[in-house]
Amino acid sequence: TRYACEHVANKLYKAGVFATPFHGEMSQGARQEVLSEFKAGRWDVHRKVMLSAMLLSVLFLVSYILHHLFAGETKFGGQGSIRIVYYLILFTHIVLAATSLPFILFTAFRALKADFPAHRRLARRVWPVWFYVSVTGVVVYLLISPYY
Repeated sequence: TRYACEHVANKLYKAGVFATPFHGEMSQGARQEVLSEFKAGRWDVHRKVMLSAMLLSVLFLVSYILHHLFAGETKFGGQGSIRIVYYLILFTHIVLAATSLPFILFTAFRALKADFPAHRRLARRVWPVWFYVSVTGVVVYLLISPYY
C-alpha cells in the first residue's frame, strides 16, 4: 500500500538510506527522476533504491506467507477461458518467482562485492524475469480478488 511504502522509506531515511517509495500512486516525475539519476551514473542512488526494493520485497514475502498461513485458501471461481488464463499466469508466476530468487540474491551479492561486470551480466537476464513476476503477481491478485 502507499502508506506502507512511505512508512518504510521514512524509516530508511532516518537510518541514513535514501529510498524513494515506489507505489502505484507515485508520480511519473518521481520515477523518472530516479531513472535519470541511474542513467547519469549516480550509482549511490541506484544502490540505495535497489536495497530498499529488496527490503520491501522481503517484507512483502513475509506478509504474504503469514497471510496465507492464517487466512486459509481462496479458490479461483472463474469459468471458461479466463480460468485457463488465470492458471497459466499463476503457474508461470510461481515457477519463475521460486527459481529467480537465488539469481536475484546472487546478482545483489555481486553488486555488493563490487564485481560490477558480473553484476551487469546477471542483471540483464534477471531483471526481465523479476519484472514479469512482479507484473503477474498483480495480475493474479486482480483476477482472484473478487473471490475473497
